[in-house]
Amino acid sequence: MSEAFPRRPAPRHAPLTPEDIEQAKADFALHIPSLFTRQCLAEDCEGWPCRRYVRAVAVLDRAGLLDVNGQVRA
Repeated sequence: MSEAFPRRPAPRHAPLTPEDIEQAKADFALHIPSLFTRQCLAEDCEGWPCRRYVRAVAVLDRAGLLDVNGQVRA
């Protein structure tokens, strides 16, 4: 039965595209916390940590682009 209906892998297990990685780098650089409030400094964003930042960190971590300090490797 399972051979007749193959399951797609979850999005977190799908291979990353270069576009996904570039978007994650842009989101990582744009979405930073405020030093004075519990808000993200990006325009029209939400409280810190915002969803776009959390997703960007997950993508960059899967791509192996974050160092041990949580910063993007050059």
